[in-house]
Amino acid sequence: MHRAALGGESCKLALVAFSCLGVTACGHHDCPAGGAIAAVVTVVDQQFGRPVCDGTVRTSAAGGSQASLQPCGGSCNAYCLGATTGGHYQIVASAPGFEDGNAAFDVSVDECGSPTKSQGATITLTPKCSEESLHDNGLGTQWADCTSAGTFDSTEAYAACSESVAVVLCAQTACDGDAGPGTAVCQQLRSCTCWVFDGPASGTVSVSDAGCRCDSPGASMWF
Repeated sequence: MHRAALGGESCKLALVAFSCLGVTACGHHDCPAGGAIAAVVTVVDQQFGRPVCDGTVRTSAAGGSQASLQPCGGSCNAYCLGATTGGHYQIVASAPGFEDGNAAFDVSVDECGSPTKSQGATITLTPKCSEESLHDNGLGTQWADCTSAGTFDSTEAYAACSESVAVVLCAQTACDGDAGPGTAVCQQLRSCTCWVFDGPASGTVSVSDAGCRCDSPGASMWF
């Protein structure tokens, strides 16, 4: 996030959350309209982790708490929550082509009406699709998403890895094989399991005790 001045030097953009700084004697004349900024909410694409820039957000709070939620911070997917009263805030984000996403957190304010407890949130939106495709990680586990079965890329290879029964850190790596080099997403325990998405062995899942390989005897297919 970028550092920015909002209506004066007393309000500064923090890395995750906003709060009005340096206000004396309850003087809010330097704060943005709608209350001191209590938190920043960002909206991202769940599938690719990219900003969702054409979304809209709305908020509600229990107990009659009031808040404004406006774009801020110079980022296309960042929204500032301006709270005038404390409460439990529900944030809902919507965008074309995505299912709605939501987040919730509590905000407290002091006697001057300034937030005393700030918490940011990231809302991830799941893409909509007319029909989901069923995938198999080659080890007996299946999942469904909006990508056509038989698509071999890093996103689907990470998905196949994450569906493994023994989930450890999944990492993209170059690998060697009898048919030639390739690229895979691998997880390593006693053996190394690789979901190859580029190269001659693309679409295979290789389990090897001799390092991370692009192919191994009896390699099965993932899709």
